Amino acid sequence: MPNTRSAATPEVSVILCTYNPRTDYLAMALRSIGAQSLGSHRFELVVVDNNSQPALEPAPLERIAGVPVRVVKQPLQGLTHARVAGIGGTDAPLVVFVDDDNELALDYLERAVEIAEARPEVGLFGGITQGMLEQRVSGWKRCFLPQLGVRNHGLARIEGQGSHWGEWEPIGAGMVVRRIVADAFVRFLAEHCDAGSLGRQGAALMSGEDSLFSRLAHSLGLNGAYEPSLSLRHYISESRLTARYLRRLSYGHGRSFVLLARLTGDDEVLEFPASPLRHIVGNFQHRFASESLVGALSGYYWDRGFLDAVREIKPDAT
Repeated sequence: MPNTRSAATPEVSVILCTYNPRTDYLAMALRSIGAQSLGSHRFELVVVDNNSQPALEPAPLERIAGVPVRVVKQPLQGLTHARVAGIGGTDAPLVVFVDDDNELALDYLERAVEIAEARPEVGLFGGITQGMLEQRVSGWKRCFLPQLGVRNHGLARIEGQGSHWGEWEPIGAGMVVRRIVADAFVRFLAEHCDAGSLGRQGAALMSGEDSLFSRLAHSLGLNGAYEPSLSLRHYISESRLTARYLRRLSYGHGRSFVLLARLTGDDEVLEFPASPLRHIVGNFQHRFASESLVGALSGYYWDRGFLDAVREIKPDAT
Protein backbone atom coordinates (compact mmCIF):
# COMPACT_ATOMS: atom_id res chain seq x y z
CA MET A 1 0.00 0.00 0.00
CA PRO A 2 1.62 3.30 -1.07
CA ASN A 3 2.31 5.85 1.63
CA THR A 4 0.77 9.20 0.64
CA ARG A 5 0.84 10.83 4.07
CA SER A 6 2.35 14.24 4.62
CA ALA A 7 5.19 14.50 7.11
CA ALA A 8 2.77 15.95 9.68
CA THR A 9 0.18 13.18 9.39
CA PRO A 10 0.42 10.51 12.12
CA GLU A 11 0.36 6.84 11.23
CA VAL A 12 -2.29 5.97 13.82
CA SER A 13 -5.29 7.81 15.21
CA VAL A 14 -6.18 6.52 18.68
CA ILE A 15 -9.82 7.34 19.45
CA LEU A 16 -11.01 6.99 23.03
CA CYS A 17 -14.77 7.54 23.41
CA THR A 18 -16.11 8.24 26.89
CA TYR A 19 -19.21 9.28 28.79
CA ASN A 20 -18.97 10.13 32.49
CA PRO A 21 -15.88 7.93 32.88
CA ARG A 22 -14.69 6.40 36.11
CA THR A 23 -11.61 8.50 36.78
CA ASP A 24 -9.31 5.66 37.86
CA TYR A 25 -10.17 3.58 34.79
CA LEU A 26 -9.78 6.53 32.43
CA ALA A 27 -6.39 7.42 33.94
CA MET A 28 -5.22 3.84 33.46
CA ALA A 29 -6.37 3.87 29.82
CA LEU A 30 -4.61 7.17 29.12
CA ARG A 31 -1.35 6.06 30.74
CA SER A 32 -1.30 2.85 28.71
CA ILE A 33 -1.64 4.88 25.51
CA GLY A 34 1.00 7.39 26.52
CA ALA A 35 3.46 4.60 27.38
CA GLN A 36 3.24 2.87 23.97
CA SER A 37 6.44 1.59 22.37
CA LEU A 38 5.37 3.30 19.16
CA GLY A 39 6.88 6.78 19.25
CA SER A 40 4.39 9.45 20.29
CA HIS A 41 5.18 11.40 17.10
CA ARG A 42 3.73 8.49 15.13
CA PHE A 43 0.25 8.57 16.65
CA GLU A 44 -2.38 11.05 17.76
CA LEU A 45 -4.72 10.68 20.71
CA VAL A 46 -8.27 12.01 20.48
CA VAL A 47 -10.71 11.73 23.37
CA VAL A 48 -14.36 12.02 22.33
CA ASP A 49 -16.42 13.49 25.18
CA ASN A 50 -19.98 12.26 24.72
CA ASN A 51 -21.71 14.70 27.12
CA SER A 52 -19.73 13.94 30.27
CA GLN A 53 -20.57 15.97 33.35
CA PRO A 54 -18.34 17.75 34.08
CA ALA A 55 -17.01 18.15 30.56
CA LEU A 56 -13.52 16.85 29.86
CA GLU A 57 -10.69 19.25 29.05
CA PRO A 58 -7.40 18.38 27.33
CA ALA A 59 -4.89 19.79 29.84
CA PRO A 60 -5.67 17.38 32.73
CA LEU A 61 -5.83 14.45 30.31
CA GLU A 62 -2.44 15.36 28.83
CA ARG A 63 -0.86 15.46 32.29
CA ILE A 64 -2.04 11.89 32.87
CA ALA A 65 -1.22 10.50 29.42
CA GLY A 66 2.09 12.28 29.01
CA VAL A 67 1.31 12.91 25.31
CA PRO A 68 -0.78 15.56 23.50
CA VAL A 69 -4.54 15.01 23.72
CA ARG A 70 -7.27 16.57 21.62
CA VAL A 71 -10.81 16.54 22.98
CA VAL A 72 -13.68 16.32 20.51
CA LYS A 73 -17.18 17.07 21.81
CA GLN A 74 -20.07 14.95 20.55
CA PRO A 75 -23.48 16.17 21.79
CA LEU A 76 -25.37 13.27 20.16
CA GLN A 77 -25.56 10.59 22.81
CA GLY A 78 -24.31 7.11 21.98
CA LEU A 79 -21.12 5.21 21.26
CA THR A 80 -21.76 5.03 17.51
CA HIS A 81 -22.16 8.82 17.29
CA ALA A 82 -19.02 9.26 19.40
CA ARG A 83 -17.02 7.06 17.06
CA VAL A 84 -18.26 9.02 14.05
CA ALA A 85 -17.07 12.23 15.72
CA GLY A 86 -13.69 10.68 16.46
CA ILE A 87 -13.23 9.49 12.90
CA GLY A 88 -14.19 12.90 11.58
CA GLY A 89 -11.69 14.59 13.89
CA THR A 90 -8.70 12.48 12.77
CA ASP A 91 -6.91 11.66 9.51
CA ALA A 92 -4.36 8.88 10.06
CA PRO A 93 -4.57 5.86 7.71
CA LEU A 94 -5.08 3.54 10.71
CA VAL A 95 -7.65 4.03 13.48
CA VAL A 96 -7.52 2.28 16.87
CA PHE A 97 -10.60 2.44 19.11
CA VAL A 98 -9.94 2.28 22.84
CA ASP A 99 -12.61 2.18 25.54
CA ASP A 100 -12.23 4.22 28.72
CA ASP A 101 -11.74 1.02 30.75
CA ASN A 102 -9.06 -0.56 28.55
CA GLU A 103 -5.36 -0.95 29.33
CA LEU A 104 -3.39 -1.58 26.15
CA ALA A 105 -0.32 -3.78 26.13
CA LEU A 106 2.69 -1.51 25.70
CA ASP A 107 3.38 -2.72 22.15
CA TYR A 108 -0.27 -2.57 20.99
CA LEU A 109 0.08 0.30 18.53
CA GLU A 110 3.44 -0.85 17.22
CA ARG A 111 2.09 -4.31 16.48
CA ALA A 112 -1.06 -2.84 14.93
CA VAL A 113 1.06 -0.91 12.43
CA GLU A 114 3.12 -4.03 11.64
CA ILE A 115 0.00 -6.15 11.08
CA ALA A 116 -1.62 -3.54 8.85
CA GLU A 117 1.51 -3.34 6.70
CA ALA A 118 1.88 -7.13 6.48
CA ARG A 119 -1.81 -7.90 5.77
CA PRO A 120 -3.14 -5.51 3.12
CA GLU A 121 -6.21 -7.74 2.58
CA VAL A 122 -7.36 -7.16 6.19
CA GLY A 123 -9.54 -4.12 6.80
CA LEU A 124 -10.02 -4.45 10.55
CA PHE A 125 -8.69 -6.62 13.34
CA GLY A 126 -8.44 -7.09 17.08
CA GLY A 127 -6.79 -9.42 19.55
CA ILE A 128 -7.02 -10.94 23.01
CA THR A 129 -9.06 -9.09 25.61
CA GLN A 130 -8.43 -10.19 29.17
CA GLY A 131 -11.26 -9.47 31.60
CA MET A 132 -10.18 -7.80 34.83
CA LEU A 133 -13.24 -8.26 37.01
CA GLU A 134 -13.80 -5.98 39.98
CA GLN A 135 -15.50 -8.83 41.78
CA ARG A 136 -15.38 -12.57 41.41
CA VAL A 137 -18.36 -13.91 39.46
CA SER A 138 -20.20 -17.16 39.94
CA GLY A 139 -20.04 -19.83 37.28
CA TRP A 140 -23.39 -19.09 35.65
CA LYS A 141 -22.41 -15.47 35.01
CA ARG A 142 -19.22 -16.38 33.18
CA CYS A 143 -21.14 -17.28 30.03
CA PHE A 144 -22.00 -13.58 29.70
CA LEU A 145 -18.36 -12.43 29.70
CA PRO A 146 -17.93 -12.55 25.88
CA GLN A 147 -20.85 -10.13 25.66
CA LEU A 148 -18.90 -7.84 28.00
CA GLY A 149 -15.96 -7.81 25.60
CA VAL A 150 -13.83 -10.60 27.08
CA ARG A 151 -12.33 -12.99 24.55
CA ASN A 152 -9.40 -15.27 23.88
CA HIS A 153 -9.54 -17.59 20.88
CA GLY A 154 -6.04 -18.95 21.40
CA LEU A 155 -2.64 -18.21 19.93
CA ALA A 156 -3.36 -18.90 16.24
CA ARG A 157 -4.47 -15.98 14.07
CA ILE A 158 -7.86 -16.29 12.39
CA GLU A 159 -8.95 -14.46 9.24
CA GLY A 160 -12.31 -14.46 7.51
CA GLN A 161 -14.96 -12.51 5.67
CA GLY A 162 -17.00 -9.98 7.58
CA SER A 163 -20.19 -10.84 5.74
CA HIS A 164 -21.10 -13.09 8.67
CA TRP A 165 -20.13 -13.66 12.28
CA GLY A 166 -16.98 -15.54 13.15
CA GLU A 167 -14.01 -15.51 15.49
CA TRP A 168 -12.20 -13.23 13.03
CA GLU A 169 -14.64 -10.38 13.73
CA PRO A 170 -13.09 -7.92 16.19
CA ILE A 171 -14.94 -6.47 19.13
CA GLY A 172 -15.02 -2.71 19.63
CA ALA A 173 -12.45 -2.59 22.43
CA GLY A 174 -9.03 -2.28 20.80
CA MET A 175 -10.44 -2.62 17.28
CA VAL A 176 -8.01 -1.52 14.56
CA VAL A 177 -9.63 -0.18 11.38
CA ARG A 178 -8.21 1.11 8.11
CA ARG A 179 -9.23 4.65 7.21
CA ILE A 180 -11.17 3.48 4.16
CA VAL A 181 -13.38 1.35 6.40
CA ALA A 182 -13.76 4.09 9.02
CA ASP A 183 -14.83 6.58 6.33
CA ALA A 184 -17.37 4.06 5.01
CA PHE A 185 -18.78 3.82 8.55
CA VAL A 186 -19.24 7.60 8.69
CA ARG A 187 -20.99 7.64 5.30
CA PHE A 188 -23.26 4.76 6.30
CA LEU A 189 -24.34 6.56 9.47
CA ALA A 190 -25.10 9.70 7.45
CA GLU A 191 -27.32 7.68 5.08
CA HIS A 192 -29.00 5.46 7.70
CA CYS A 193 -30.19 7.36 10.74
CA ASP A 194 -31.31 4.16 12.50
CA ALA A 195 -27.70 2.97 12.62
CA GLY A 196 -27.07 5.47 15.39
CA SER A 197 -29.04 3.16 17.71
CA LEU A 198 -26.32 0.51 17.47
CA GLY A 199 -23.80 0.54 20.29
CA ARG A 200 -24.19 1.74 23.87
CA GLN A 201 -26.54 4.69 24.25
CA GLY A 202 -27.24 5.81 27.80
CA ALA A 203 -29.15 3.06 29.59
CA ALA A 204 -29.80 1.14 26.37
CA LEU A 205 -27.39 -1.81 26.25
CA MET A 206 -27.28 -2.09 22.49
CA SER A 207 -24.30 -3.39 20.53
CA GLY A 208 -23.54 -4.35 16.92
CA GLU A 209 -21.60 -1.29 15.75
CA ASP A 210 -18.41 -3.38 15.57
CA SER A 211 -20.26 -5.90 13.38
CA LEU A 212 -21.32 -3.04 11.12
CA PHE A 213 -17.64 -2.16 10.65
CA SER A 214 -17.04 -5.79 9.60
CA ARG A 215 -19.90 -5.76 7.10
CA LEU A 216 -18.64 -2.53 5.58
CA ALA A 217 -15.08 -3.87 5.33
CA HIS A 218 -16.46 -6.89 3.47
CA SER A 219 -18.30 -4.60 1.05
CA LEU A 220 -14.90 -3.05 0.27
CA GLY A 221 -13.31 -6.46 -0.38
CA LEU A 222 -11.44 -6.54 2.94
CA ASN A 223 -11.38 -9.27 5.58
CA GLY A 224 -11.49 -9.23 9.35
CA ALA A 225 -8.90 -10.91 11.57
CA TYR A 226 -8.18 -12.09 15.08
CA GLU A 227 -4.55 -11.23 15.82
CA PRO A 228 -3.44 -12.80 19.12
CA SER A 229 -0.21 -10.77 19.17
CA LEU A 230 -2.45 -7.84 20.19
CA SER A 231 -3.65 -7.83 23.78
CA LEU A 232 -5.34 -5.54 26.24
CA ARG A 233 -6.95 -5.68 29.65
CA HIS A 234 -10.60 -4.76 30.00
CA TYR A 235 -11.54 -3.62 33.50
CA ILE A 236 -15.14 -4.47 34.35
CA SER A 237 -16.79 -2.76 37.30
CA GLU A 238 -18.96 -4.48 39.87
CA SER A 239 -22.08 -2.72 38.55
CA ARG A 240 -21.71 -4.49 35.21
CA LEU A 241 -21.56 -7.93 36.82
CA THR A 242 -24.98 -7.95 38.45
CA ALA A 243 -27.58 -10.46 37.28
CA ARG A 244 -29.90 -7.64 36.21
CA TYR A 245 -27.25 -5.95 34.08
CA LEU A 246 -26.24 -9.20 32.39
CA ARG A 247 -29.86 -10.05 31.58
CA ARG A 248 -30.34 -6.60 30.03
CA LEU A 249 -27.08 -7.03 28.13
CA SER A 250 -28.18 -10.29 26.47
CA TYR A 251 -31.57 -8.77 25.71
CA GLY A 252 -29.85 -5.80 24.04
CA HIS A 253 -27.69 -8.11 21.95
CA GLY A 254 -30.82 -9.81 20.62
CA ARG A 255 -32.35 -6.46 19.68
CA SER A 256 -29.10 -5.32 18.08
CA PHE A 257 -28.99 -8.42 15.88
CA VAL A 258 -32.35 -7.42 14.39
CA LEU A 259 -31.35 -3.80 13.77
CA LEU A 260 -28.06 -4.79 12.13
CA ALA A 261 -29.82 -7.32 9.89
CA ARG A 262 -32.29 -4.66 8.76
CA LEU A 263 -29.56 -2.13 8.07
CA THR A 264 -27.47 -4.58 6.02
CA GLY A 265 -30.37 -6.12 4.09
CA ASP A 266 -30.17 -9.50 5.78
CA ASP A 267 -33.94 -9.74 6.29
CA GLU A 268 -34.14 -13.51 5.84
CA VAL A 269 -32.83 -14.01 9.38
CA LEU A 270 -35.76 -12.01 10.78
CA GLU A 271 -38.49 -14.59 10.27
CA PHE A 272 -40.93 -14.43 13.20
CA PRO A 273 -41.71 -17.93 14.52
CA ALA A 274 -45.27 -19.23 14.30
CA SER A 275 -45.17 -19.96 18.03
CA PRO A 276 -42.82 -17.60 19.93
CA LEU A 277 -43.21 -19.55 23.16
CA ARG A 278 -42.37 -22.84 21.47
CA HIS A 279 -39.41 -21.12 19.78
CA ILE A 280 -37.99 -19.88 23.09
CA VAL A 281 -38.57 -23.17 24.89
CA GLY A 282 -37.07 -25.18 22.04
CA ASN A 283 -33.97 -22.99 21.91
CA PHE A 284 -33.61 -23.14 25.68
CA GLN A 285 -33.74 -26.95 25.65
CA HIS A 286 -31.25 -27.16 22.79
CA ARG A 287 -28.78 -24.82 24.50
CA PHE A 288 -29.25 -26.59 27.82
CA ALA A 289 -28.29 -29.88 26.18
CA SER A 290 -25.29 -28.48 24.28
CA GLU A 291 -24.06 -25.60 26.46
CA SER A 292 -25.50 -26.36 29.93
CA LEU A 293 -27.81 -24.13 31.95
CA VAL A 294 -25.61 -21.04 31.78
CA GLY A 295 -25.65 -20.92 27.98
CA ALA A 296 -29.40 -21.54 27.99
CA LEU A 297 -29.98 -18.61 30.34
CA SER A 298 -27.95 -16.21 28.19
CA GLY A 299 -29.73 -17.40 25.05
CA TYR A 300 -33.16 -17.04 26.67
CA TYR A 301 -32.73 -13.28 27.16
CA TRP A 302 -31.16 -12.93 23.70
CA ASP A 303 -34.22 -14.62 22.18
CA ARG A 304 -36.55 -12.29 24.06
CA GLY A 305 -34.73 -9.25 22.71
CA PHE A 306 -34.75 -10.68 19.20
CA LEU A 307 -38.47 -11.49 19.26
CA ASP A 308 -39.46 -8.13 20.75
CA ALA A 309 -37.47 -6.27 18.09
CA VAL A 310 -38.89 -8.36 15.23
CA ARG A 311 -42.42 -7.85 16.57
CA GLU A 312 -41.88 -4.07 16.50
CA ILE A 313 -40.94 -4.07 12.81
CA LYS A 314 -43.55 -6.69 11.90
CA PRO A 315 -46.61 -5.61 13.89
CA ASP A 316 -48.76 -8.28 12.23
CA ALA A 317 -46.57 -11.03 13.70
CA THR A 318 -48.20 -13.05 16.45
